[in-house]
Amino acid sequence: MVNNTSICWECGKKGEFKFVEIEETSEIKDEFITSLHRYYECPNCGELFAPFDDPDYNIRMDFDSYRIQKGFLNTNEIIEIRKKYSLSQRDFAEILGISYSTISSIENGSLHNQYQDSLFTMSSQPIAFYDLLQKRKNLLSDEKFAKVSEAVEHQIMEEEKIHKVWVAKVDKKISLLHDRQNERIRMLNMIKREQEHLSKKIYSKDIERSTTSGLIKTAFQPLFSK
Repeated sequence: MVNNTSICWECGKKGEFKFVEIEETSEIKDEFITSLHRYYECPNCGELFAPFDDPDYNIRMDFDSYRIQKGFLNTNEIIEIRKKYSLSQRDFAEILGISYSTISSIENGSLHNQYQDSLFTMSSQPIAFYDLLQKRKNLLSDEKFAKVSEAVEHQIMEEEKIHKVWVAKVDKKISLLHDRQNERIRMLNMIKREQEHLSKKIYSKDIERSTTSGLIKTAFQPLFSK
């Protein structure tokens, strides 16, 4: 952001507007959202104006914070889901059972509700979306259905590859943990055997000292008794 020289719409005076950031709390639907807002401040009257080059910036920040607070998918994630299946907004709306205008509005930044977020989250899972696609294949032309099915099947195979790699990594870690555990058990058993061996040696020496002491005492007993 850079300072802008302009005429203030409030006081009518010209000046170099200063860029400022202010933390503010707004009520979005049923949530109170705190975001860092951007403004240009008039040097004459102090009036604040939304960024001249991006008037919707503060609203977008509030909406993004709302989605995060509610655990919703964001706009880019929803667009990415639709595009990875090679679907138009209209076809995506048809399959999900919501209106085209709703999809268009959401992809342009409007907030969606819990039900709609559940649909988008389900759609992000290729296998779940594939099942839904099969049930609503009559909503698409044969050519379009074949194209979308191919795209979804490709996503399923890609996820299976990722899953196999992940499983292999987990198996490797588990194997490593088992090896470490077995090594610890081996070391503990070795220490235990060493302790038992040492205990036996100490016990043998105690018996030997006790026997020697008894023999000495027996040998010298007549002298002490006189």
